[in-house]
Amino acid sequence: MRAHEPMMLSSKLVASHAAVGTARHTGRPDAHTILGSDTAAWYVVSSKARREDVAAVQLAQRDVPVFLPRLVFERRGERVVRPLFPGYLFARLVLPRDGARVVWAPGVRKLVTFEGEAPAVPDSAIEFLRAQAGPGGLIVARPRPLPVGRRVRVTDGPFAGLVGIIENPPDARGRVSVLMNILRQQTRVSIAVDWLEDA
Repeated sequence: MRAHEPMMLSSKLVASHAAVGTARHTGRPDAHTILGSDTAAWYVVSSKARREDVAAVQLAQRDVPVFLPRLVFERRGERVVRPLFPGYLFARLVLPRDGARVVWAPGVRKLVTFEGEAPAVPDSAIEFLRAQAGPGGLIVARPRPLPVGRRVRVTDGPFAGLVGIIENPPDARGRVSVLMNILRQQTRVSIAVDWLEDA
């Protein structure tokens, strides 16, 4: 993992993401592939590639409560916003009543199912994600710290591939001083944290 990459919020999110990633998808809904009850619950909706925002807007316009958690982090001095779970969002539905209304919405690919049934996401999981998020479902990622003395490898730029030691913490510009052995001499180099990974 590179130093600039955001860390997962907790083991719960890792498990949730793994479950989403291994889900088996079905096609458009019918009476045999979508099971449920008269109680509203949160479900995982698969969006078309890079269309999470479109799917969220379209579902909201259909009066479907949606939650699209997104990460905000800095990369090379620029603010980057990306879905926490790329290709997925959460929708609060009553199944099978709302099935067709969801999967035919623009931007939506499918409703995530396991063995023909759409499993509900626990309310506690959604509440946990919302507690981490600010307005608009934005979760500010906190980069992994770079303590003094850590061995790092440069991944980009003219020193790519070289290994050095962190000499001081990142400054306001997101750069660190790294001691590197260049031509058999200890050389101090200022490098952007985006260009470093653990050695």
